[in-house]
Amino acid sequence: MKKHILICGHRNAGKTTLINSLMEKIKVPVYGFQTSTVQTDPDGTHHIYMYPAGKVDGRMEESNHIGDCNTVERTVNLSVFDELGAKLIDDAKPDGVLVMDEIGFMEIGSERFCDAVLGALDGDIPVLATVKDTDFGAEFLDRVRQHPGAELIMLTPENREEVKQRAEEILSALEIIS
Repeated sequence: MKKHILICGHRNAGKTTLINSLMEKIKVPVYGFQTSTVQTDPDGTHHIYMYPAGKVDGRMEESNHIGDCNTVERTVNLSVFDELGAKLIDDAKPDGVLVMDEIGFMEIGSERFCDAVLGALDGDIPVLATVKDTDFGAEFLDRVRQHPGAELIMLTPENREEVKQRAEEILSALEIIS
């Protein structure tokens, strides 16, 4: 059985909602990161921040601001991926599970972060992650989605319950949830 779970889907498919639901059942320490859009401007620009997994607190500081994007342009603070993101992945311990919500295209310019993600998938700590379903950043995202140690589960609004049950089966077999 594969040790890592990758939940893949379009925007608003429910990836983060599913991760949050699964984290409520996890009985081991949770490591890693989550991202959150905590503010959207009238022009449609989303401000995106990174937090330790399970600790999305709305803090908006330069040290955790990964970038801004709208339908036309994007700005990315690679230093946040290099410093905070890679550290949150690297700090995971074997007694827990590594959550990465979400792996996407903004980080493709951070070699350190991308190496940490791929290294985690090569490692022994179980990974529970969400992955953007996009072609932008395809080489890195394809390497993540096609990782041999991970089960890729496609999430849609129509199959949410089925995907949740499958993820719970895997986590239960790994003795991460009861």
